[in-house]
Amino acid sequence: MTGLWFVCGRCGLEKTLRLAHALQNQNPDKVKVVVVYIGQPDAEFYQFWNSFGDLIFLRDPQLTVFERLNALYMPRLYLIAPDGTLRYLSPLAGHNWQSERWQEELERIRRLLGGGVNIVGGRGMTLIELLIVIAVIIVLAGLTYIAVMQARRRGHLAACISNLRQLTLAIHAYENDWGMVPIEYYHKTSEGEFGRVEQIIYPYVRDDAIFVCPADPYQGLSDIRGGRVTWKGKKWKMSYSYFTNELTVKMYNVTHPFPDMVLFYCKWHKIIDLIARYDGRIEIAPSGRYRSIGIVTEP
Repeated sequence: MTGLWFVCGRCGLEKTLRLAHALQNQNPDKVKVVVVYIGQPDAEFYQFWNSFGDLIFLRDPQLTVFERLNALYMPRLYLIAPDGTLRYLSPLAGHNWQSERWQEELERIRRLLGGGVNIVGGRGMTLIELLIVIAVIIVLAGLTYIAVMQARRRGHLAACISNLRQLTLAIHAYENDWGMVPIEYYHKTSEGEFGRVEQIIYPYVRDDAIFVCPADPYQGLSDIRGGRVTWKGKKWKMSYSYFTNELTVKMYNVTHPFPDMVLFYCKWHKIIDLIARYDGRIEIAPSGRYRSIGIVTEP
């Protein structure tokens, strides 16, 4: 059974957490307590977090729960069975909160759990209580979604960095064979457009997925590089910007590569930019750090 204990900074945090800890310790095989802190955590909260390490803590700094549960209802305890049904809703909340009364309530819960009694009893749930339970489920689902999206973004970032490293190695392999880095020169042929870097270094990569950033919603088929490219009946995907072409070589008077030279640039990670440089570095820069990004970066 899961115990959801909603608390805030005005609840007498230390006493409340000690009661939550006692509830879990008294019923270790029956209850796992999850403490949801409403509001912006402060130093006191983190101190108690470390002190009660066997409790599960969730934070709600944006007051998502607060919008659904009035602050006067804190602290409040819900016991939810594995099948999702509400088994208990604490009657002691808000102005009725007193640590001594909570001690009595915890003793009542312990006895009922020990006897296997349906704690809600025969009084049933009111409409307000049902709406609160639904709100709690929605909030927990939202917190889970945020955690999943954060993990997904981290995965996309790691995969993108790996792609950029492999593309940089392919550039160096091409340079070893031909004595120069690839210089893009777009031209039309009877079979389509040729001269893109993804076409030039493909023999050194031989994997279309390396050219696509996982965070790119267009999966390499956006107009970032002047439109979709088809050659020999194949659509060539590319999520990354490559700046070494005839125009930029003349503009910057580049005759030989230099360590800080930008090879590839990825813009698909919202608040950060990934920049692959000639010397093998993959720079993770906050968006807006550079005024412009080309063969060189201008702060």
